[in-house]
Amino acid sequence: MNRTFLTILTKLALSWRALRKNRLATVGAYMVLTLVMIGILAPWLAPHDPIEQNLGKPRRPPSLEYPMGTDEFGRCILSRILYGSRISLTIGVTSIGMAMVVGVFLGLVAGYYGGLLDGFIMRIVDIMLAFPYFLLAIAIVILLGPGFFNIIITIAIYSVPTFTRVVRGLVLSQKQKEYIEAAKAFGENNSNIIFRYLLPNCIPSIIVYGTLRIGSAILVSSILGFLGLGITPPTPEWGVMLSSGRAYFRAAPHIVFFPGFAIMVAVLGFNLIGDGLRDVFDPRLREEVIK
Repeated sequence: MNRTFLTILTKLALSWRALRKNRLATVGAYMVLTLVMIGILAPWLAPHDPIEQNLGKPRRPPSLEYPMGTDEFGRCILSRILYGSRISLTIGVTSIGMAMVVGVFLGLVAGYYGGLLDGFIMRIVDIMLAFPYFLLAIAIVILLGPGFFNIIITIAIYSVPTFTRVVRGLVLSQKQKEYIEAAKAFGENNSNIIFRYLLPNCIPSIIVYGTLRIGSAILVSSILGFLGLGITPPTPEWGVMLSSGRAYFRAAPHIVFFPGFAIMVAVLGFNLIGDGLRDVFDPRLREEVIK
């Protein structure tokens, strides 16, 4: 396992130079880093309590006291945006991290061993993928109920099949190559072949796909919140903020503009990083970027 870890670190280090030269990836990284810092420093940056209501100042436009205005209950939108970044980023990263662990393991096992085990795993994956992904997410969250942890579990469950299929395809393309045959000839057991040789060669594609999926996870959690199936009010979550402010869109458009803009920045940031990583980890594109 130590050798596997060193191999992975080596691959990441070799790609770091190219990643720094990719402007779009750099922009995306700064966007995501800004959101992360905002979430960490929210208690010090927020000018007001994000939950405290001020019914005497509802739907106030942006001002010095309230830089992004107030919502229908007089709550500071800026403070709620800052605290909401914690929730959205935690949901996106945690849910995709859980899905990645399970999906990568299932994909490695199914792709390497094949046979009945592969057929059993992939038939379950096919059944889950037969449902439109968002309808599947709605069905799962209805079964589990709304709430922070249930949303994480929901997004993780519906993301596992795609990771499984992607990794299985990568393994099938790698296990017939000469280095795998050489490892078998030298007496390496299946566990070593899977985790020492196959997994490191799948890591770049897994990282790219996982980064792109984080943006999708944030978007899905916001949509579920907008539909009333996500985080329960008055927790400051961007999708919930959009839902509660849609009735006042014409009279006070700032109530929905700022949460929507925050969602756009988060999703765009992760998508830019994912696109940049894809260019870096593709050997043909990496040579062009380095030049």
